[in-house]
Amino acid sequence: ILALMIVFGLRTSEALLFRPHLALRHGVIHVLWGTKGGRPRTLQIILTPQHYAVLKWAQTFARTPADSMIPSGCSVQRYRRRFYDLCRQIGLTRRGGVTPHAFRHGCHLDLYEWLTGHPASARGGTLAQTDPDADRAARQLVALNAGHA
Repeated sequence: ILALMIVFGLRTSEALLFRPHLALRHGVIHVLWGTKGGRPRTLQIILTPQHYAVLKWAQTFARTPADSMIPSGCSVQRYRRRFYDLCRQIGLTRRGGVTPHAFRHGCHLDLYEWLTGHPASARGGTLAQTDPDADRAARQLVALNAGHA
């Protein structure tokens, strides 16, 4: 679940309900389940060997195309609780300063940097001041990739 959040920038629900056998079509990743508002989306990224490796690894957990990352026989609520319990055990908490959701943000900050060649403002970048049009265009693409309206 964390690997999917880190590499693809998925929300927790999207990663839990991710169907790795059905996600890759026509060279792009489709996020179809667990999305906010139920709006499916296509990730606007160039797939790297890292993306393919995580996708292939995720496929080892889902036996059939219909399977998500949740083990068969387990409910979404129960597995979500298990996921967050495991995260707490390894220190991924607000109190600890890093949550699983932070990995999603990191993925999108990396995308911004890849698109512009500059760090995002959250990482001290100043592109918004030097080239507001490039900053706006990159932010729009990152927002689209993140599934934001």
